Amino acid sequence: MASHPAVSVQRRRAKRASLVLGALFCTVCILTLLPRQPKFYPTIAIDAAKSVRLTVFQEPTRTRAECLGRIREVAGAVVAACEACNVVAEQCTPELSPNERRILKGHATDVSTARIAGGVIVYTAESPGLARQTCLEVERVYGAAGPTILDCVPAGPANLSRAREHLEPAQPATMPTPGFLIALTLAVAGVAFLACYVLVAFEGVHARLSADLPGSGPQKFHSRPTPRVGGIALALGLIAGVVALRFVPGLTPRSLDGLTVLALCAIPAFGGGLAEDLTKRVGPAARLLLTLCAGVVAALAVGATLDRLDVPGLDSLLLLPVVPVLFTAFAVAGVANAINIVDGYNGLASGYAIIVLAAFATLALLLHDRVVLCASLIMLGALAGFLVWNWPLGRLFLGDGGAYLLGFWVAELAVLTVLRNPEVSPWFPLVLLIHPIFETLFSIYRRALIRGRSPGQPDGFHFHTLIFKRLVRIHVGRKDHRSRLARNNGVAPYIWVMTAMVSGAALSFWSSTDALVTIALASCMLYVWIYNRLLRWRAPKWLVFQGRKPAAAPMPHAAVAAEDAVAVSGPRK
Repeated sequence: MASHPAVSVQRRRAKRASLVLGALFCTVCILTLLPRQPKFYPTIAIDAAKSVRLTVFQEPTRTRAECLGRIREVAGAVVAACEACNVVAEQCTPELSPNERRILKGHATDVSTARIAGGVIVYTAESPGLARQTCLEVERVYGAAGPTILDCVPAGPANLSRAREHLEPAQPATMPTPGFLIALTLAVAGVAFLACYVLVAFEGVHARLSADLPGSGPQKFHSRPTPRVGGIALALGLIAGVVALRFVPGLTPRSLDGLTVLALCAIPAFGGGLAEDLTKRVGPAARLLLTLCAGVVAALAVGATLDRLDVPGLDSLLLLPVVPVLFTAFAVAGVANAINIVDGYNGLASGYAIIVLAAFATLALLLHDRVVLCASLIMLGALAGFLVWNWPLGRLFLGDGGAYLLGFWVAELAVLTVLRNPEVSPWFPLVLLIHPIFETLFSIYRRALIRGRSPGQPDGFHFHTLIFKRLVRIHVGRKDHRSRLARNNGVAPYIWVMTAMVSGAALSFWSSTDALVTIALASCMLYVWIYNRLLRWRAPKWLVFQGRKPAAAPMPHAAVAAEDAVAVSGPRK
């Protein structure tokens, strides 16, 4: 029997799109896994008078022998010119940190530098003024002898992007005690919990603006009008956490100011989402644009920009002056939008984010990064205070404001984790966020390339929606509030378990790009396999949750089955 012409068009479109997207994805993975040509950066650390350290970075060489020869040449020239100088370290570094690479490329940074032939000298001291004064003195004394030192560049504004490395003055290695970290998290959770209580208690006052009505869209599965302004509680918890950071031992004033500025940068993303929660008139494009602006402001204000992905070719582009800011802003907006997309059931987005934030905090604790550790815990605490009202009670929703605020904060933590810790692979945060990212890309693929619809048009074929329809079979067919709430609550644990497994694997290989790429590829393949099994009613029986009284899964209506098949690859002949 011949298929309908529209069906044939969709099937051909699906095949072409699948081949193109699969080829692009495999190309990126292959490029990432290909062995790279070794590089050796000559690096010399020199102690001068007045507690000033000079660190010399030179352009990379292809062999270690050439690197060592360059080091001996530069070190000999320095000792001959400065009797008080003492060479304390000589090494051929295979990889520079992002901050070091920006300095070597001549980009603006927060330390005093001086260009030399084929490299750069970095001046660090107990105070920026002393480092700047030493740089100018060296330029005055030795600059006239030849064109060796070109210019002293003063330090720029300090920000959160500063890597924890030997370029910055030594800081106390004091880490907050576990008891203090638990108290900080619980305090923030308490603030968010009380804020949620007030929002629920006075629901009648703001319900006309904040209520999310059941059945008002293809992704609405609750049975009673519910406030969708949980983002207000999340924001209040974040504010309380930023204030509480003033009492965290070991955090420098610069770090405290940077985290405060970062929280302020989230205002456009949170404001756009909250306006949609209250007015229902702010479209996805406007919210995405506001979040994009928030990402740009954060990149410029605190220096939170990505300049490496461990993908040949792309890393070179990210060293250009404007590209890192734009790329990071688009990535932050994309992650925030992805978190909003997966926020479809009680506890799904908030529980998922708690697991991801716990992974960021665990790695930060391992690497002694107090900034990322504290920033992760305050958002984790705010989410914990909100979660008890959302799952299993279903009394308050995160809303677009909360989802975009959460997505913005998680995305910025991902950037800062890689930026401040050069040993962390940039694929580590990507693996942690692989579910919402791939869910968004797959939704665009499904709607635009296969079904020929607008990518922003909602539908009922998300991964979590299929879990609700195919796997959570408890109370099927019942319309009472308690039964529908119980079924709604059954979706999130599936995503939590998957996220916990992927996060554990990522933490096991946080520094290995090859292993993380493999984990990301396996996660995407597993997603597609499970999605297709769910779509065609072929889910493994051990995944189906039927409660105490199993209910037979009814066969879908013929029209629904046909629409389900078209959602991915078009109906079969």
